[in-house]
Amino acid sequence: MTTRRTTKGFDADVLVAGAGPTGLMLANELRIAGISSVVVERDTEIDPTVKAGAIGPLAVEALHRRGLGPALEAASLQALSQVLGNFRTKNPELDDRMRDLEETGASPAEVAAAVNKKAAFGSKGHFAGLWRIDAAKRGESGRAMVVVGQQALEAVLEEAVSAAAVDAAAVGGAPEVRIERGRAVTGLSQDADGVTVDTEGEGGARTLRGRWLVGCDGGRSLVRKLSDFAFPGTEPTMTGHQFIAEYADPDVLLPFGWRRTETGMLAYGPMPGRLFLARFDGPPADRDAPVTLEEVQAAARHVTGTDVVVTAVKSATRFTDNARQASDYRSGRVLLAGDAAHVHSPFGGQGLNLGLLDAVNLGWKLAAVVAGRAPDGLLDTYTAERHPVGARVLANTRAQVALMRPGPHVDALRDLMGELLDDVGEANAYFGRMLGGLDTRYEMPYADGVPDEAMPLLGRPVPDLRLADGSRLSDHTATGRAVLVAPETGLAAKRTSRVTVVATGLSAEEAHRGIGALLVRPDGIVAWSAGTGSEPDHALLEKALDAWFGARSA
Repeated sequence: MTTRRTTKGFDADVLVAGAGPTGLMLANELRIAGISSVVVERDTEIDPTVKAGAIGPLAVEALHRRGLGPALEAASLQALSQVLGNFRTKNPELDDRMRDLEETGASPAEVAAAVNKKAAFGSKGHFAGLWRIDAAKRGESGRAMVVVGQQALEAVLEEAVSAAAVDAAAVGGAPEVRIERGRAVTGLSQDADGVTVDTEGEGGARTLRGRWLVGCDGGRSLVRKLSDFAFPGTEPTMTGHQFIAEYADPDVLLPFGWRRTETGMLAYGPMPGRLFLARFDGPPADRDAPVTLEEVQAAARHVTGTDVVVTAVKSATRFTDNARQASDYRSGRVLLAGDAAHVHSPFGGQGLNLGLLDAVNLGWKLAAVVAGRAPDGLLDTYTAERHPVGARVLANTRAQVALMRPGPHVDALRDLMGELLDDVGEANAYFGRMLGGLDTRYEMPYADGVPDEAMPLLGRPVPDLRLADGSRLSDHTATGRAVLVAPETGLAAKRTSRVTVVATGLSAEEAHRGIGALLVRPDGIVAWSAGTGSEPDHALLEKALDAWFGARSA
């Protein structure tokens, strides 16, 4: 796609505050759509502090859609190698399997991949530390999480963005995206044409000018504060720690995994030295104070009930269950995404995925507005679609905190919850879909009155379907365009400048879905479909094309 060049007076079409996963994902989405951006990041390098250790199925699929699957897989295998090394001598069955593979000359990556499959790390999940969510019960076990550290994910995204910028510069054009590390946002103002951002960093103060600004600068977002977004929510009631440390006798922390104690909740592993702690006796006295060795050792002893001795701390963070959400994700020419738009406790590992999918939803819409392919009213659908998803995560993380508290009343509730997850398959599937975001469904106003059975995937994130020609849907999405899978000649003629037509149907193995054709938005959401045994609704397809891509087909 031809890169859009900024006009005189603008440093970029879009300024992005924050080069975490959300900001980098957004910059990559904009780049693919031909929109220039400058990403401003306070830190000079990727933050090494221990953070998320996996991403959910929808984030995995979003990366595959942009051709980043191989890089993600490589990063995941490296992480799995560390995990499996930590389990060695602690799990005899895994030890035996690893030894057998190593004796055959398998590489570390091959060992990690094979043993991960056997251990099924990606097929289990938990709610409030009840590790009973079974992906197989969802009926879509192929849509799985991937073990990968947040830092490794950021490296994958930054490499994708930076490599493309170098390629653009090599052919004489301005880079589609520029990442400026070591530069912090200090102020901003917006007018009818754009946003002016004041920054401070190496070389002193500098002003940047963009048509739009997106705050991806975390839970304490300065962009949010300077733009007067309302940020209502609930105050913290607990204190948590996550750290990677060395211990005088680490075996006192065994077994690996999640468990609840009389004084809190803990998870030991799966990464070497990693300990996750939650205590429910109020928020920390000073959330901004440095996390010390003495603090984490005291917390570990309090929650585990052992005399564990922490000898060194490699990385540590403190968290609470503070839960807040911006009332709107847009204020004029300023938008919010990721933690800047919503904060909550880390239970269920949902925050990273939420931010990545904010970026995926916003990116193609903002690109269409910047390029003049759509009115800026299209951006109103960003809040309309993503705000309920964020609210649902805030609600379920609050519920998890309630289910983790010590005491006999919560004991009884957890017993009942455990029975429900074990004995009622649909209940298990319900929680699995919720935690993975697989129950997401956006309203498609033009399809009011269409029964669910007529278009069962309408408004939902589409899996990476296999097509009749042997390709997968993700093979056709790297350009960031919408895709119309349409074997029928009349549908294939429904072309717009933003839609790639794939003249085939679904494969035989996907026949159970009963779908003969479908229109998929750039963010992987089904905007229209037709059944295999019914006449396609051409008029409804036209409405979908008009609604999302702004022009009727030729």
